[in-house]
Amino acid sequence: MKRFLCQVLGLLLCSGALYAGTPAFYNILDYGALPGGCEAANVPINAAIAAAHAAGGGTVVVPAGQWHCFGITLRSNVTLLLESGCVLKAARPTAEAGYVEPGPDGRYPRWNGSLIYAEGIHDAGVIGPGLIDGSDVVTRGFGSDIPYPVPSRIFTIRESRNLLFRDFSVRMGGARVLWLVGADNVTLQGLRIDSNRDGIDIDCCRHVRVSDCTVNCLNDDAIVLKSSYSLGRVQACEDITITGCQVSGFDPGTFLDGTYGRSIDEAPDLDGPTGRIKFGTESVGGFRGITVTGCVFERSRGLALECVDGGIVEDINISNIVMRDICTAPIFLRLGHRGRGPEGRGPGVLRRIKLSHITVDGADARYASPFVGISDAWIEDVSVSDVLIRYRGGLSLSDAEDQQLSNSFFTAEGINGQGGPNTGGLPTKARAEDIAPREAYAIPECRTAYPEPSIFGVLPAWGLFVRYARRISFRDVRIETEMPDTRPAIVLMNAEEIRFDGLSISNAAAAPAFVLRDVRGLQVSGSPGRKELRIKQADNKTIQ
Repeated sequence: MKRFLCQVLGLLLCSGALYAGTPAFYNILDYGALPGGCEAANVPINAAIAAAHAAGGGTVVVPAGQWHCFGITLRSNVTLLLESGCVLKAARPTAEAGYVEPGPDGRYPRWNGSLIYAEGIHDAGVIGPGLIDGSDVVTRGFGSDIPYPVPSRIFTIRESRNLLFRDFSVRMGGARVLWLVGADNVTLQGLRIDSNRDGIDIDCCRHVRVSDCTVNCLNDDAIVLKSSYSLGRVQACEDITITGCQVSGFDPGTFLDGTYGRSIDEAPDLDGPTGRIKFGTESVGGFRGITVTGCVFERSRGLALECVDGGIVEDINISNIVMRDICTAPIFLRLGHRGRGPEGRGPGVLRRIKLSHITVDGADARYASPFVGISDAWIEDVSVSDVLIRYRGGLSLSDAEDQQLSNSFFTAEGINGQGGPNTGGLPTKARAEDIAPREAYAIPECRTAYPEPSIFGVLPAWGLFVRYARRISFRDVRIETEMPDTRPAIVLMNAEEIRFDGLSISNAAAAPAFVLRDVRGLQVSGSPGRKELRIKQADNKTIQ
């Protein structure tokens, strides 16, 4: 034990993310905690945290054992250490004890509806090899068999700075395992998350480093950047790095137990397992200065960059990505106009994006990789290089016409299409007729729809689909299909200044390479077996 604490002491002193000075240790056993008992351990844990805070800082030690807890409040200059064998378990609320007092409407407060909460703190964190387990009660809202308010998250950390979260595991974290909102200078390292909804939510934050984390979330996004209006102001998410992480959509709970279950084929929205890295959907403040590198996606949706709430998305660099068994589009860039946030804002901006060294195997055949803006807001200045995408294939243009393979969840028939209080009454879902049978190239704009590749239905391209975009370059890109697919490989619509250098297309079917609709400026060069092309204008052209 002494040796272990000495190692932790050295770790804290070297971290630079925690408070200055020599840390003292506060063991919760000294504050009345009873291992494995029925008493709520949050009382002694909070007492130990308060004592450490009052003394100017320290480390609160939660030793091996199972500790049932209601709400825990983090404080400045205090680190919570979850030792090996520690299980911090969310307790079931009763009439006498619970997480938070319900409000007049019977609901828990928005901010502190969490197992662990902090607001306005600095130089603090949670570290250690222990487990946080919310599987009994942490839900998205109310538990169906619990008549009292329960938390919808494990962590809510609001407007705090200089934070460290390292090495612990989380099982079943509700709507969000870790919600950072308005935080600055945060390190997330070596986390192992196996949950039923969002994993890591980085919302309106800056200077955040996420590294060596593994996040399994079948029903929602694994690592997601947001810039919502939760703080009542427009604030970007900026200067973020995500490195060396693995994300997946295995059955909930089967990552931590090592079985990697594949029995559940759909998330609640009827698309396949989610478990991806995503920018958005909330994008009021936009995203700037983001790097994602060295990450692996498995049995999940692909990479998604979405700007639909009027923000500015720019200066994004994504590289060295491997994806396997991808159930929707492997790469999805979307600029729309859902319009959450302050009233009167126009569409946002999506520009200066660099995607490189990406390998994808087993991508969904229906949605290609869409880069799609809207008629009055175009995607601009995107560079794609050294990319290999292998799609499943096996479809034809008739599938893009009858739309029998489309997901109807995001249509008015599948879910209420009315906008929320900040959308001006605009529909937030695609209309029912958007996924009805149609001419293959009559693709709806879906400008106010919730951004998922499936809102457009089965696309007429199997490889790349670019619409309302300009100055998009593809260099050393190879796209191929496992099974013959008779749709065109690439469809460009309402596009300007599109360039391909070193393009390779592999498909056993005799299908066109390009279909162009209202294209101004296309250049294809350096592509094996393909003549160089320079097209100034094409209103309707097919290229074999």
